[in-house]
Amino acid sequence: MKCSLVVLVLALFIGVSTVSGDYPAGMVTTITQAGITYATNVATKIATVALNNLTIPDQWGKEDTLRYIIAGIKLSNVAIPSATVTLQNNNQLFVQFLNVAGEISAAWWAREEIWPNPKGVGTFQAVWIGVTINALLDFSAAGGKPTVTTPYTLCHIANFDIHIDGHGPLEQMASLLKTLFARPIKALIEKEITTQMATAINQDLNSYIQTLPTDIPVGHTATFNATLVPPNININSNALSINVRGMFADTTNPADIPPYTPTTIPQILSNNEMIQIFIGSWVPDSASWIFTRQGKLNISVTEALMKSSPFPFNTNNWKSIAPGLASKYPNLAIVASLGPLPGKPPATFFATTGITTYFYLGLDFAVVEASGAHIPVFSIGMNFTTKGEITVQNGKVVSSLSFLGISITVLNTFVGPIDTNGLNSELNYVAQQVLLPYINAFTQQGLQIPIFYGIELVNTQIVYGNGYIGILSNVQYGLLDAAYTQMNARKEPAEVVEERRARLFAL
Repeated sequence: MKCSLVVLVLALFIGVSTVSGDYPAGMVTTITQAGITYATNVATKIATVALNNLTIPDQWGKEDTLRYIIAGIKLSNVAIPSATVTLQNNNQLFVQFLNVAGEISAAWWAREEIWPNPKGVGTFQAVWIGVTINALLDFSAAGGKPTVTTPYTLCHIANFDIHIDGHGPLEQMASLLKTLFARPIKALIEKEITTQMATAINQDLNSYIQTLPTDIPVGHTATFNATLVPPNININSNALSINVRGMFADTTNPADIPPYTPTTIPQILSNNEMIQIFIGSWVPDSASWIFTRQGKLNISVTEALMKSSPFPFNTNNWKSIAPGLASKYPNLAIVASLGPLPGKPPATFFATTGITTYFYLGLDFAVVEASGAHIPVFSIGMNFTTKGEITVQNGKVVSSLSFLGISITVLNTFVGPIDTNGLNSELNYVAQQVLLPYINAFTQQGLQIPIFYGIELVNTQIVYGNGYIGILSNVQYGLLDAAYTQMNARKEPAEVVEERRARLFAL
């Protein structure tokens, strides 16, 4: 039986990677009690199917002088009326399935070792009720990934009522057989549920965790790294929080670490939403740093790009703005390149009033000689300010920037004075019609929220705070039918069960 509850709880986790290091959290994902309750309800449905499909091995035994075989054991009509998950302060979850009930059927064969060796064969049906299934889960971290172990699992059947059918001399001893079979079958079911639940947690689940993608690709040259960082996984009586690094990394140079310190971000804002994802300003700043160093924010301002703008692309048109340019390089084409100033990537600030991003740009102008050579003539500094808006679309965090303002300064000139006032309209056009669409085309591709396949965010809202944004959402699991199909595929075929029973009747 797979430990469905634990898998569903982990399915709400933020993705993890294997890069190690002691870094403050750039992102925190919190699963509230409401989220745990939802996961519990879904897992109860899946666990019900899992128990009905549980394979119980044949049983051989001996009581006093009576040898017996019980084969083709089949559970059916299993129901789990209720389940609870208790969050404990020592990074533990206590899981309980309560008042579980079901039926069991099997074939039996028995033979007395004392002469005249009477024997019997038949079937039995039993009802088991008042069953409690418990598991204690310990959460920790190793190698940047979560680990889950269970030091304690228990299945206890309070009531087990068995009815014997069969033929042969021993069938007349139905009351004896009822007592004989009740104890080992009850113990066998308890053992199998307990053992398989522990195996599902300690082996299957942790093996599955190790197969998770280590990083989330962003384009072809970057990844979003979500390594667990101290305090890693934090569980208290109200919520379960996962602290991750939340940093963009350069796939071509993983050692190139953005020099930013994450801001303080909350662990939880309310108990109403099932899942709460908090992103600190270090996340977009690390992206800006990586993409700036990769040259992703550099743009060549060409006449083809600016065909509908008032931007002058011939030196003769610069007489009022840069008289020295027109006189020194008459009637030459002019080109420009735009990009972040050295050591000054875009900076993003989260506040309760919203998101502000500052771009510190240089616009370098050059004239094109007849030989095709580009000769630098002057550089303009552009401080470009935008307002950001965050939305969640199809499981991705999508950012859209809008224009707030621009200020212009002369960084250097080889052709004398530059009238920056005369460039206002042209550079505003560059900022709003060229740079802004270019950046939005990138940010609107979105960052995939690293939650497991099948988990969908619903009724999402965005909360802005000082140094962070919060994505508060409920969730729904859309793969119940697929989970049922998968578990049914693991079910032992009915004909195999019947064949195992038929062998006993041939003895």
